Amino acid sequence: RQEWSSMMEASAKCILYRYLKNKFELEAYLLRLPRNVWRNIVKLRCCNHKLELETGRYASIDRDLRFCGKCAMNIIGDEYHVFFECSNANISLQRNRFIPTYFRQNRSMFNFVKLLQSVDDIKVGRRVSSFVTNSNIV
Repeated sequence: RQEWSSMMEASAKCILYRYLKNKFELEAYLLRLPRNVWRNIVKLRCCNHKLELETGRYASIDRDLRFCGKCAMNIIGDEYHVFFECSNANISLQRNRFIPTYFRQNRSMFNFVKLLQSVDDIKVGRRVSSFVTNSNIV
C-alpha cells in the first residue's frame, strides 16, 4: 500500500486520480453500475481519454501548453475544464443536460471531486457516464 501511494504521489500523470482515490480498495461503483456505465468513468479517472491534457503528452507538448482544442479559451484542456468551463456548444449542451445543477452553479475543484466521488449513486454515475460519452471525451 505504501508503494502504491508513493508511486501515485510521484506520478505526473495521476493528478486527478490522486484526488479521487484515497483508499487502496475496490471502488463501490464498479459493483453497483452496469459495465457500460462504469467503463466510461474508469477511463475518465485513469486519463484514458481524448482531452488535450492526455493527447498532448503523446505529442511531447509541455503540460502548461496543452490547451483545449474544443474551444478558443486558451485554457488547459483537462477534465475540470471540460466539465465546468469549456465553451464548446456541444459540451455546454451536454453539461446542462447531464451535470446536476448544484455542481454547475458551484464550480470548484472540491465540488468536481465530490461529483466524481458520487458516482456510486446509480443516477449520478449514469449522468457522468452519459456526459463523458455524449461530449466525446472517451
